[in-house]
Amino acid sequence: MYAERMRKKGITSLDILTKMNTDELKRSLNAVFKGSELSDKRRLTIALEQTKTNMVAIKLTETPDTDTDTDTESDSVAHFQEIKECENELMQTIDDKFEQKERILDEQLRQILEIESQIKRTMENAEMLCNCGCAGDAEKVLLKKLYLVSWEEKNFVIECLLVKRFKINSRNYDCNETSNENCG
Repeated sequence: MYAERMRKKGITSLDILTKMNTDELKRSLNAVFKGSELSDKRRLTIALEQTKTNMVAIKLTETPDTDTDTDTESDSVAHFQEIKECENELMQTIDDKFEQKERILDEQLRQILEIESQIKRTMENAEMLCNCGCAGDAEKVLLKKLYLVSWEEKNFVIECLLVKRFKINSRNYDCNETSNENCG
């Protein structure tokens, strides 16, 4: 509606944008993004465009009906450049936030893979203890229950069993190299 009225007067959206107060635009953009989580670049880009549209609408309501224009052409170009710089700054901030989140996710994935590897190693140790016949019935039940506890607890129990049954204090061992005399 505003745009249609302004078109009749020969005023375009670009004319309005180039005459906008840059500080006012920055305040408006900051208000839009303040407190929001920068998680969707596309959504933020759309929000940026909507903010600019809203600012145009605000300016249209504040624009007097007279056609007097006090800004020179060079002032309009300078305002437009400031607006573009503000937009570029905002997009750079969004990109930085995304890179930061990607680094955090990569680190979390690395930690998850490390924990999975430790769990797998622990369960292989538990299975080997059961298979070589060195673990008693109570210990086999305990080893089966290890599926329900954390990998730190699993490793602690496995090492306790290894010290007790194989008289060794290491996670790296070979059941085949251990004589059955030590199991007992």
